[in-house]
Amino acid sequence: MDELDRKIIMILLHDARQSLQEIASKAGVSKATVGNRLRELEKNVLIGYRARVNFSLLSMDDVILGLDIMPEKYLEAIDRISSLDFVVELYLTSGDHVAIARVVDDKNRIQESIGKIASVDGVRKIYPAFVQKIVK
Repeated sequence: MDELDRKIIMILLHDARQSLQEIASKAGVSKATVGNRLRELEKNVLIGYRARVNFSLLSMDDVILGLDIMPEKYLEAIDRISSLDFVVELYLTSGDHVAIARVVDDKNRIQESIGKIASVDGVRKIYPAFVQKIVK
């Protein structure tokens, strides 16, 4: 990974729907170079491309959950949580929580979904934060 790869990644972070030509122009290289770099980044670095959605307009809730999980049950709990359809992202972290889950579901089902995570064997406590508005 070099400075050009980092530049391409930063361009994608701001707008992943840009054409190869637009990315090449911003990075100061050819379209072919960007294509080659992206193929390598997609193998090793880029996890995927995702849409950012204002779920409140769809009568859905977007919730970030800090998770406290017992160390002896950690791996099993992470596997179980990651298998739940409404968990759209799951991060293993250090700091206040050992993991952070992003949950998206219909407003009528969100509490039930959070409850399913809370009932996973090994989950001690959940710290929910409902996304009100995405600023950036």
